[in-house]
Parts: sequence; C-alpha cells; structure tokens
Amino acid sequence: MFLIYAVIIGLLLGWARGGRVKNLELLEIKKGGWAVAALAIQLVIFTPLARGFTSWVVPLHLVSYLMLGVFLFFNIGLKGFKTVALGWAANFTVIAANRGYMPADLDLVSRIASQSVVSSYEAGGTMNNSAVLGESSRLPWLGDIFALPSWVPLANVFSLGDLFIALGCLIIISTGMVKRS
Repeated sequence: MFLIYAVIIGLLLGWARGGRVKNLELLEIKKGGWAVAALAIQLVIFTPLARGFTSWVVPLHLVSYLMLGVFLFFNIGLKGFKTVALGWAANFTVIAANRGYMPADLDLVSRIASQSVVSSYEAGGTMNNSAVLGESSRLPWLGDIFALPSWVPLANVFSLGDLFIALGCLIIISTGMVKRS
C-alpha cells in the first residue's frame, strides 16, 4: 500500500512539470509480462486463495521476486529503474535470508494494524509474506522497520527496499509523463 502514495506523488509531479498520463504509453518497457506474472503470483499467494497450497507460498514468493528481477534486468536503462532495482535487491536479499519472509517489527505493526492482524502475527509468527522481527532474523535493518503514521489511510510497515522501489516508481511516472523531444 506504501506504493500507492509514490504513484500519486509521481502523477502530481508529472502534471506539475506539464506532463500527461498518456505519455506513459511511450515508455519502452520490455518484458512487462514477467512483472505482470510475478505480481499475479503475489496477489494469489497473499490472499485467501492460497489456503489450499500453503506449502507453495514461500517458493512461489521467491520465484515471483526472481521474475521481477528478470523484468528489471531488461529495463535497467530506463530512468528510475535502477532505483527500483536497488529496492528489489534489498527486499529480495532480506526475504531470501529469512527463508522467504520479510521480517517486520511487531511493535510498529501493533501501532497501525488491527488487533486481529497483531494476533495473527503473535499466534504464528508470520502474516502473509512477513514474519515477526526477532533475534534470529537475518539482516533486520533491511526488514519492515518503518511505518507510516496510523492516521495515514492504508498505513503499513515498510522497508528500506520498499522506500527505494517507491522512489523509483515516482521517478518513472513523473519523468515518463513529460514528453521527450
């Protein structure tokens, strides 16, 4: 949900620079199917649809990240994609190091989430693609250790990698909206 704000700010900056959303069609993005497929996998595995195949969630999560890596590799020369790739690398590294889960600070989660979400973390130590940040967590500084204030709509915890991904998306959108001559 953190990414929604980057998209909105990117659109506003693009418009402020005289850009148009229609110009985003001119971006020469390659291998977009890899990103769409990866995001589709994540949409399935992090919803109730995954209940029937929970043993596949972690491997599919890692595969989806590798698919996103392929997409980023083919687009690395486009403005903003290096920033997204830096965030992707940080997130993939911490998730892989923690057996397929992003470590999340339970104190931050409890400040912004409902009690049912906090209870899910406390009961099983995991929630969707996240696990409770603890002493056994590897690379904890790359985990979900930041949070939007609870008064912000769709407040959530996020990582340094998420921050770079959001910044990269903001750059892609705001510069892509401005017509190139």
